[in-house]
Amino acid sequence: MIKSKIQNKGSILILVMVFVLLMSATVLAFTSVLRGDIELVKRATLNEQAKNIAESGINHARAKLEAGGFDSQTDFATTMDTGSYVVTFSQVGTRYLVTSVGTSGGVSRTVVVEIRKNAASALDYLIGVGNTIRLRCFPFATISLNGDIHANDMVYLSGGPVLGRMDITGEVSATGEVKEGTIHYLQDKFDENVYINGQSNDSATVEEGAPRIDFPVFDYELHKAAAIDSGDYYSGNKTFTDTTLSPANGIVYVEGIATFKGVCTVSGGIVAEKIRINGTLIQKKYGDYNMVVARGGNISVFGRIDTEEALIYAQQDFVAVQWGAIVDINGILLAGRKINIDNVFANIDYNYVRTIPTGTGTGDSGTEVEIVSWNR
Repeated sequence: MIKSKIQNKGSILILVMVFVLLMSATVLAFTSVLRGDIELVKRATLNEQAKNIAESGINHARAKLEAGGFDSQTDFATTMDTGSYVVTFSQVGTRYLVTSVGTSGGVSRTVVVEIRKNAASALDYLIGVGNTIRLRCFPFATISLNGDIHANDMVYLSGGPVLGRMDITGEVSATGEVKEGTIHYLQDKFDENVYINGQSNDSATVEEGAPRIDFPVFDYELHKAAAIDSGDYYSGNKTFTDTTLSPANGIVYVEGIATFKGVCTVSGGIVAEKIRINGTLIQKKYGDYNMVVARGGNISVFGRIDTEEALIYAQQDFVAVQWGAIVDINGILLAGRKINIDNVFANIDYNYVRTIPTGTGTGDSGTEVEIVSWNR
C-alpha cells in the first residue's frame, strides 16, 4: 500500500508538471501571437497615420500654391509631433504632379496627385492687357510698378526728360514689342528715366514675342445675386457722392455707369457697366469679392483710386490721363483692350498682391489649383 501511494503521488506530480508545461507553452504561444497582433495593429496604425500625414502634405502644398500662384512650385518639408512629410513637385509631359511622403514611427507612405491650373494666366501679372500698355510720365510725374507686366500686343514706356521717372521691378513682356522711349532699342531722352530692375537707356532685359495671356471669365450673375441679396443692387446709372459703401455680402452691383464724386469708400468690391472716378474711390479689403470691375466698358480715373487689395478689371480700357491723378493699387490691374496712363504732376504706385475674388473663372472647384486625381 505504501508503495502504491508513492507511485500515485509520483503520477500526480508528473501530471501536474505536464499540465504546467502545457500551460507555459500555451502562455508562450499566446504571448507570441499577441505580440504579433500588437505589432500588426501598431504597423497598421502607423501605416494609416503615415498616409494621413502624407495627405496633409498634399493639402499644405495646395494651400501654398493658392497663396503664391500655380508657378510657385518649390519642394519643402515639415515636421510635426506625429511625424513628418516631404513634398516634391514634378512635371511629366503636360502633367503636373505633387508627391508627398509621410513618415510616422519609421513607417512611410507616399501620396501622388495630379494638379492643374484653373485661374487665368493674367492673374499672375501686376498689369495685363489684351492689347496695348502705354505708360508715360511727363514732368513731375512718377510711376512705380512692383510686379510683372504683359501686353498681348505692345508695351510703350516713356519717362519725362525733366523730373519724370518710371521704376519697374519685375518682368516686362509683350507678344509684340516692348518699346522704351520713342525709338525701339535706341536711346533717346524719353527712355533715360525709364528704369526696369534698375536699368535704363534700353539696357534692361525685356521679353518680346512672349506667349499671350488669357483673362478670367467673371460670373456676373453670381455677383449680381449677392448684391441683390444684401440690398446693394442698382438697376441703372448711379452716382455716389461722399458715400461709404459697406455691402453685407461684400459687393455692390450697378447695371449702368457708376460715377464717384467727392470721397467714396467701398468695403469689398463693385461691379458696373462702366466706372468713372471724378473724385476719390478708396477700396477696403473685405470678404471674398474684392474687385473693381467695369464689365462692359472703361474705368476712367480723373481723380484718385486707392485699393487696399483688389482685382481691377476693365472690359475695354483703363485710362488715367488727368493732371494730378493718383493711382495707388495693391492687387492686380487688367484690361481687355488697353491701359493708358499719361500724366503730369501724377503719382502712380502699383504693387502686385495676388487676389482671386469669388466668381473669377477658377473652375468648378472655386479655387485656382484643382486636384485632378489621387494615387494613394
